[in-house]
Amino acid sequence: GEKRLVAYVVGEETAGADVLRAHLIRVLPAHMVPAAFVHLEAMPLTPNGKLDRRALPAPEADAFVRPSYEAPAGETEEALAEIWAEVLRVERVGRWDNFFELGGHSLLAVQVIARMRQVLEVELDLSNIFSHPTVESLSARVRGPGRAVRNDRAIAIRPAGSKLPLFLVHEGTGTTAYAQVLSTHVDGEIPVYALPPQAPSEPPLRTIEGLAARLVRMIREVQSSGPYRVAGWSLGGLLAYEIASQLIDQDEIVEFVGILDGLSSIGPQDVVLNVRRVAGTTGRTGLPESDEEMCVLREYRPQPIPVPVHLFATRQSSNFDPLRGWGDLLPEQLQVTFVPGTHLSMISPPNVETLGKELSRWINHARERVERL
Repeated sequence: GEKRLVAYVVGEETAGADVLRAHLIRVLPAHMVPAAFVHLEAMPLTPNGKLDRRALPAPEADAFVRPSYEAPAGETEEALAEIWAEVLRVERVGRWDNFFELGGHSLLAVQVIARMRQVLEVELDLSNIFSHPTVESLSARVRGPGRAVRNDRAIAIRPAGSKLPLFLVHEGTGTTAYAQVLSTHVDGEIPVYALPPQAPSEPPLRTIEGLAARLVRMIREVQSSGPYRVAGWSLGGLLAYEIASQLIDQDEIVEFVGILDGLSSIGPQDVVLNVRRVAGTTGRTGLPESDEEMCVLREYRPQPIPVPVHLFATRQSSNFDPLRGWGDLLPEQLQVTFVPGTHLSMISPPNVETLGKELSRWINHARERVERL
């Protein structure tokens, strides 16, 4: 039942899956290279002449590119192979197997990072799976120097660009995975940084204000003065709002505040637990764990800020309030954009592409507004 990226090829069958994949590796990122290649005499069409996706055949075993199996070498490779087999639901994983060829994608990579934290007690960023997609190469990364991610500094996902940077706030799962996925669909001239949560070994901060103050420091280490751009998904939206509030209190200009389907307050604990389930783990996430600590977070009440706030809300939501509670707080400066998907699927393909385009559009629009002031 897991998703796979499959290429359907029309024409003479002169090149096998291995040749086609070798060509695409040179021009596409690893996670965009198809896992299987199916040759067809012609694409199936509907009576209206459009592609009939339901009629596309499922790939058979020979459609997948698989290197000859070689058993994992050493404890780290063996542990990684077991984690991959568990997450990808495959029988066995060899040391040269590629995560994305086996059907991996960004959300499954989040689960791998979480399981590595539990099993191997290492902290790696999601980008390491994209840059080290085989068991052997990722194992070497784990054993190498600097295996622990610095959780006290912003992560430069894409530091280059001619425009002001966008800071994406962690969402409470213990990773900045959504930021890595979303960044590929944000205007290429906008540098993107992720603001990570605390390390699991650190005692959690007990208030939204405290969580945000830590992230404000990270932002100002990268960009000493405004205008600032900050956004966050889920709980990260509430943190992004408090970050903007604190920057404004420091007499800084906040050019853009983006809330990606986040609520204006922390409701029942299951809201936060739902966020934790994105990572497929119930371990330490950087959020308070006890009911007493959660009550402290639920006492937070955001105050109005004198700048436009952009809410990107999903239409396919069970939340009774399409404005997620922000309408009453910001009756005049709230800008709402509805995007496809649910709370979880909005950050997954293909919905994340639309989200990235809309986010870029409003960021650039905010720049024009500030320049006119």
